[in-house]
Amino acid sequence: ILVLTQPDLGTAFLIAAVIITRHGVDIMILTITNQKGGAGKTTLALNIAAEWAAQGARVKLIDMDKQHSALDWLETRDELGHPPLFDLEGYPTPNLHKHIHNKAQGFDHVIIDVPPQVDALAKSAMACADLVIVPVKPSPPDIWAAASTIDLLHDASVLFEDLDYRFCMTQKLTSAAIGRDARRALEEYEEVDM
Repeated sequence: ILVLTQPDLGTAFLIAAVIITRHGVDIMILTITNQKGGAGKTTLALNIAAEWAAQGARVKLIDMDKQHSALDWLETRDELGHPPLFDLEGYPTPNLHKHIHNKAQGFDHVIIDVPPQVDALAKSAMACADLVIVPVKPSPPDIWAAASTIDLLHDASVLFEDLDYRFCMTQKLTSAAIGRDARRALEEYEEVDM
């Protein structure tokens, strides 16, 4: 399991290197999804995009959420006079899988940030992915809610046999027992690597 500790989000930067090392593809398309809100999807997407960009990669982040949290982040950076770190595009429609190759042109990596509770968007984003990351907070409601995302991944893996997906525990307090308990609970999903 990938574990992001709180408040040390610097751990997110290590994930980018791990993903590339394990997959070794020319253009990495990473989908970050969970059917539950508040799991840390956008924060994780922004941090991985920023790390890949800091490593010199050409990165595009696609924000599929109609709330456009990632786009709001970019707007705030612009207002503060900071240069863009990577390309960011809003695309809240369920046909991304039909256009991903055009959208990925000219980029080394593409990250797709998927909103909660929108099956059609999640399935489209999963169809694009080399790897799907499912962020999960270490709390019983968040772990229980992961089941609906796993169901979607099962459906998608029937169509896309090579679909690879992993849990990423976010907002874990390093000294709290709930993190260890959450890890054990997530390990019960035997089909999902951690």
